[in-house]
Amino acid sequence: MLPLPAVLTGGEIDPAWANTTLNDIAAALTQSISKDGQTVMTGALNMGGQAISGAGAMTSDGVIMAASFSSTPTGAAGLAIAASLNAAVAASIQNTNTGASAVAQLWLANVANTAYLQMQGTGANSQLAGGLAGSALNLYTNAAIPIQFGMNNALAGTIGVEAEWSIPAPTAMTPTLTLSGVPSYYALALPSGSGAYSRIGFGANGAVLGVGSFDLFQDASGNAQLLNFAAASLIMWTSGAQRALINAAGNFSINVPASGIALTVGGIAGNYASNFQASTSSGTSYGLEVNAGTTSADICAAFANAAGSADYLLLYGDGGVVVGSPTGGDKGLGTVNATALYVNGAAVLPGIPQNAQSGSTYTLALTDNGKSVYATFSGAKGITIPANASVAFPIGAAVTFVNNGTGAMSILITSDTMTLANSTSTGTRSLAVNGVATALKLTATSWIISGTGLS
Repeated sequence: MLPLPAVLTGGEIDPAWANTTLNDIAAALTQSISKDGQTVMTGALNMGGQAISGAGAMTSDGVIMAASFSSTPTGAAGLAIAASLNAAVAASIQNTNTGASAVAQLWLANVANTAYLQMQGTGANSQLAGGLAGSALNLYTNAAIPIQFGMNNALAGTIGVEAEWSIPAPTAMTPTLTLSGVPSYYALALPSGSGAYSRIGFGANGAVLGVGSFDLFQDASGNAQLLNFAAASLIMWTSGAQRALINAAGNFSINVPASGIALTVGGIAGNYASNFQASTSSGTSYGLEVNAGTTSADICAAFANAAGSADYLLLYGDGGVVVGSPTGGDKGLGTVNATALYVNGAAVLPGIPQNAQSGSTYTLALTDNGKSVYATFSGAKGITIPANASVAFPIGAAVTFVNNGTGAMSILITSDTMTLANSTSTGTRSLAVNGVATALKLTATSWIISGTGLS
């Protein structure tokens, strides 16, 4: 609006009024913005809370706005764009050039115009340095520097220059990383690269394959490897309880289970389910040790058929052995097939083993239990049954005497008692030539003897 009073047609123009009015108009034009874009801004544009709308398309050189924004004071934003309506977009920057990836949609730079972050191109040429590449997020730097993520003014993750990821410990007692999988697929897959292994490593204080580190991986041959480099035990847990342990020396132990059999080993046809190899070095070698209770109700070991319906061999805690009934042949079920079987140091064999003696005297030894002493010497001769205090034959021990010499043979007893069968007579007995007699131990210090040619 022109200043009053207005100039009237045919009236005289006052120089003072005209000069002042024209100066005011010149000053207003100087402070105004031309709509054709020729005016250059010399200060901040105060919109007074009003919006800017109706912006046109890019000019031919692709520049909508070229400006420098400085941040003063320190910490304030150089350019801030905010949405005043709910769900509104604060700022939308669009590049309509679909072919040139070098045309920047968004450029954040330092004072030397070196980009810190840029979004450029569209479609297959798009990238966010960090940016978009097709349908995937392509976040990268052009320099050999790591990419870091943060929140709440704290570091939350780093991608190193070798593409390695590291996540710091959280500030609260929560898992550092949680991975959820879909049915029938892995929550985490670690495929091998060329000449590399798929592996998961847990290092103590950053150790790499050293003392204190733990490695789980598949080697180049496809073998699963579980390594513990610490001088400590490897412990396995389920349901909050320790189940098994491998100590630093390699000894493996399985804890008592909550129920059921502690260890079940399955086998394949034509081979054993398990194989225990004793030491081949010099010295005593042990194969398998099985410990159980000490009573007849405690089973130390049980060997059964595949169905578990028939026991072939039972070893009891008190030393008892039960063998199932044979079903045929010397290798039938339940058969004990051995070249020699010993009970209390004496061999148990079909028939009566023989101990031939040709001297004039002989004293029984514990190994004579279950044998026949075959005497062939001439003249007076004697065989002595030693006292229990010196040779403790077990109760039930039996020794047979055969006199194939040329004279009578005396069967002597020392401090113990030997009774002639079918009588009360005790003491030394005489066995005639070709006579046969058997002595049976009844108690710790008493024997009974009977036979043909015995007096």
